[in-house]
Amino acid sequence: MHWDQNLLNTPYDLIEVPTKSAKDVQLFAEISSLPANLKQEVSDFVAFLKYKKKQKTAV
Repeated sequence: MHWDQNLLNTPYDLIEVPTKSAKDVQLFAEISSLPANLKQEVSDFVAFLKYKKKQKTAV
Protein backbone atom coordinates (compact mmCIF):
# COMPACT_ATOMS: atom_id res chain seq x y z
CA MET A 1 0.00 0.00 0.00
CA HIS A 2 1.31 3.46 -0.89
CA TRP A 3 0.45 6.49 1.27
CA ASP A 4 0.74 10.02 -0.05
CA GLN A 5 3.33 11.83 2.08
CA ASN A 6 1.19 15.01 2.10
CA LEU A 7 -1.57 13.09 3.80
CA LEU A 8 0.81 11.95 6.50
CA ASN A 9 2.25 15.45 7.00
CA THR A 10 -1.15 17.11 7.46
CA PRO A 11 -1.62 18.56 10.97
CA TYR A 12 -4.74 17.38 12.77
CA ASP A 13 -6.57 19.00 15.66
CA LEU A 14 -6.64 16.69 18.63
CA ILE A 15 -9.71 16.49 20.80
CA GLU A 16 -9.55 16.13 24.54
CA VAL A 17 -11.30 13.01 25.74
CA PRO A 18 -12.76 13.44 29.20
CA THR A 19 -11.64 10.82 31.68
CA LYS A 20 -14.01 9.02 33.97
CA SER A 21 -13.49 9.47 37.67
CA ALA A 22 -13.89 6.66 40.17
CA LYS A 23 -17.19 8.26 41.23
CA ASP A 24 -18.46 8.21 37.64
CA VAL A 25 -17.62 4.53 37.32
CA GLN A 26 -19.26 3.74 40.67
CA LEU A 27 -22.40 5.65 39.70
CA PHE A 28 -22.57 3.86 36.35
CA ALA A 29 -22.25 0.50 38.11
CA GLU A 30 -25.02 1.37 40.55
CA ILE A 31 -27.37 2.54 37.78
CA SER A 32 -26.54 -0.50 35.64
CA SER A 33 -27.63 -2.82 38.43
CA LEU A 34 -31.10 -1.28 38.66
CA PRO A 35 -34.19 -2.90 37.13
CA ALA A 36 -35.21 -1.49 33.73
CA ASN A 37 -38.12 0.55 35.08
CA LEU A 38 -35.87 2.31 37.60
CA LYS A 39 -33.19 2.94 34.95
CA GLN A 40 -35.91 4.70 32.94
CA GLU A 41 -36.81 6.84 35.96
CA VAL A 42 -33.15 7.82 36.38
CA SER A 43 -32.96 8.66 32.67
CA ASP A 44 -36.12 10.77 32.89
CA PHE A 45 -34.76 12.60 35.93
CA VAL A 46 -31.47 13.36 34.17
CA ALA A 47 -33.40 14.71 31.18
CA PHE A 48 -35.41 16.91 33.58
CA LEU A 49 -32.21 18.24 35.18
CA LYS A 50 -30.74 19.05 31.77
CA TYR A 51 -33.95 20.86 30.82
CA LYS A 52 -33.92 22.78 34.11
CA LYS A 53 -30.28 23.78 33.61
CA LYS A 54 -31.05 24.94 30.07
CA GLN A 55 -33.92 27.09 31.38
CA LYS A 56 -31.65 28.73 33.98
CA THR A 57 -28.98 29.59 31.44
CA ALA A 58 -31.58 31.05 29.05
CA VAL A 59 -32.65 33.66 31.62
